[in-house]
Amino acid sequence: AQHDMTPDEIFNMFFGGAAGGMRGGGVHFGGGPGFRVYSTGFGGGPFGPGFAAHGAGGPRHRQHAQQQERPQGLQQFGPLLPLLFVLLLTFFNSFSGETGSSGSPYFSLKKQPPTFVKLQKTRLSGVKNIPFYVSEKFHSRVSRDPYEWSKVERMVEQDYKTFLISECKKETKFKRNLEYRAKVIPGLSPEARERQMQEARDYIKVRCNEYAEFFPKATNTGRKRSNGR
Repeated sequence: AQHDMTPDEIFNMFFGGAAGGMRGGGVHFGGGPGFRVYSTGFGGGPFGPGFAAHGAGGPRHRQHAQQQERPQGLQQFGPLLPLLFVLLLTFFNSFSGETGSSGSPYFSLKKQPPTFVKLQKTRLSGVKNIPFYVSEKFHSRVSRDPYEWSKVERMVEQDYKTFLISECKKETKFKRNLEYRAKVIPGLSPEARERQMQEARDYIKVRCNEYAEFFPKATNTGRKRSNGR
C-alpha cells in the first residue's frame, strides 16, 4: 500500500531535519543587514507559528543611538562651565586693566578710588589748570617724560571740552524749561508766576561758565555763528 507522508516527513525533505530544532525553539535564520528571524517555539509571531522578527537596528538606528550618546558626553562639562567663565573674566580684567572716566589708564576727569585719586592740573597744554586725577601708571610711565605728559594733557583738554559742552547743553535746556513752565502753568497768580520767572532767571549754568572760562575762543566763535544766523 502506498505510504502516506506525514507533515514532519515533508518538512524534513526540504529542511534536512531542522524541524527538531524548530520545535525546541532558538533556531536562527539570518536575514538581511540589521534584521534577524528566529523561532520561539510555537508562539504566534507575525511570520507564522514559532517565528518572531526583531530588527537589529540598521544604520538609522545606530545613527540615532549615537546622537543620543553625544549630548551625554557634552553634559559632562556642564559643572565646569561656571569655573571657565570666571577664569575668562579674570583674564580679561587683568589684561585690560582699570580705566578712567575717559577710557584712559592714566587719567580720569573725576575721582575714582582707589585708582584715580591724586589731583593734577594741566600745565603743558594750551589750556591751563584743568583738574584731572591720575593713576600709578601715570607716575611710573608718563610723569618722567615731558613729551608723554603733554600728550596726556592734550587728551585731558579735549575730553574736558567735550564734557563741558555736553553739560552746558543740559543746563541750557533745564533753564529754558523753567522759563517755559513759568509762562504756561495755568492757575498761577501774578505773584506766583513772577516767582517762577525769577527762579528761572537766577538759575546759574555752572558748566557753561566753566566752558567760557577755559575755552573763550571757542565760546566767542559760537556766539558769532549764532549772531550770523
